[in-house]
Amino acid sequence: MISKIKNFPIFLYHYIFDGLIDIGMIFNQRKTLGKSFNECLSIFYDYLKINFLFLLSKIFKFNHSKNSPIKILGYKIKFFNYEEIRLLFREVFVQQTYHFKTKNDKPFIIDCGANTGISVLFFKKIYPKSIVLAFEPNKETFDVLEENIKCNNLEDVTLVNAAVYNKEGSLTFYVDSKDAMTSVYNTVDKKWLKDTGNQVKEILVPCVKLSNFIDKEVDFFKIDIEGAEYEVFPEVEEKLIMINRIGIEYHCSNGDDSKGPDKLLDILTRNGFKYVITGFINPPIFYD
Repeated sequence: MISKIKNFPIFLYHYIFDGLIDIGMIFNQRKTLGKSFNECLSIFYDYLKINFLFLLSKIFKFNHSKNSPIKILGYKIKFFNYEEIRLLFREVFVQQTYHFKTKNDKPFIIDCGANTGISVLFFKKIYPKSIVLAFEPNKETFDVLEENIKCNNLEDVTLVNAAVYNKEGSLTFYVDSKDAMTSVYNTVDKKWLKDTGNQVKEILVPCVKLSNFIDKEVDFFKIDIEGAEYEVFPEVEEKLIMINRIGIEYHCSNGDDSKGPDKLLDILTRNGFKYVITGFINPPIFYD
């Protein structure tokens, strides 16, 4: 069975190497975030569970049903496949990519690119009284997001089935046609998706101007919209004064000089933001 995994020795090397880094990051949260040993142990246990299921799915070539939730950190979570839940859990709960600190016990959070809701669950875990506004354009992904919010009885979460963009109406969206269950590769940038080696399928999704939703102070603005950030930030620039912290996952399209981190940083710096550019090993922590 193991031989069915392409380049298995390389796969196993990276799997073990990444795992050791991740375990170190989990227990380092006691120092960096003040988590208790038991809190770290809970993350570690679910990390092992997800990775065990992921590895089994790779070896035995079985798929996960999105209608079968698993329990993670006290939440019931539905998802598309083990590779995706492993990636999202690692990014959000292990690397703590979107962790921020505020004195406000009821922060207003905007989540653009909410996917199946792992980031929303994370925000409600660290700030149970938070008010979350989440956007997800892909209807199939949105349906899973909605189920994850409902089945965990989360309050003060508003979901919008639309892409944030620089116009109102509809937008051509590109998804991986080879693996329709992999929602992390949904994008408005056709070339970027091709650059990942995935096959492209077009769908039409509704889009909205984010500026129309910002009418009060935003404690944290999370944006992971696979290339559309270059259209969104100019559109929302006049409202940046109302936003305290931003967590951006930016994307570059090869050969397109109009899309690079410098374009985003120009907008942020002229609006008074300081920034940290980081990789996955040392994610930033946002303070008041």
